[in-house]
Amino acid sequence: MVGFESSNFNNIIQEIIKKSSFTERQLRIILDRRGVLETQFDVSRGAYYRQLGQTRDKLVRFCYALVMFRSLGVLAPDDMDTIVKVAERVSVISGNDMSSNNERDVINVIDTLIRQACKL
Repeated sequence: MVGFESSNFNNIIQEIIKKSSFTERQLRIILDRRGVLETQFDVSRGAYYRQLGQTRDKLVRFCYALVMFRSLGVLAPDDMDTIVKVAERVSVISGNDMSSNNERDVINVIDTLIRQACKL
């Protein structure tokens, strides 16, 4: 994931984190364990490994939910394609400098596309 500094995420990623079911700390644990981002955690080893277990369980549940929704037709192939394309584009633009207006526009487009894909 391009553009991440160990001290903070850009505004677009921060907005996505706020709207996800993962906390920033959980995301940092995932990125650290995948070797994408080295992070210093100011908690005891026991607390870190407890959080790691909770994060791993949440990620597994998330993946099962995706499989379930796709297999039951709740998320159509086009919806999944849209989600993947949004993720790819966010990955590309997350390393670029943008004005706050452009960031807000990108966040609004992402929100619209995700809500369309998840419409019930």
